[in-house]
Amino acid sequence: MTTAEAAAYLGFNSHTLRRWRWQKIGPPFHVTGFRSFWYLREDLDAYCERKRAGRSKHTVNTEEHPA
Repeated sequence: MTTAEAAAYLGFNSHTLRRWRWQKIGPPFHVTGFRSFWYLREDLDAYCERKRAGRSKHTVNTEEHPA
């Protein structure tokens, strides 16, 4: 996918993906030629999964504690 297609797929603006590339964060991308960046759907899906998993780290302890 192009940057614009990947951004639409993720629900972001294409400028966000460009900034993330520059900052070396965000989903993996592939360079094919001069300033030609491509994203694989599998990489985008894996990135979303990692982000979701990171949000669920905070869990509530439901064990009963002795009084």
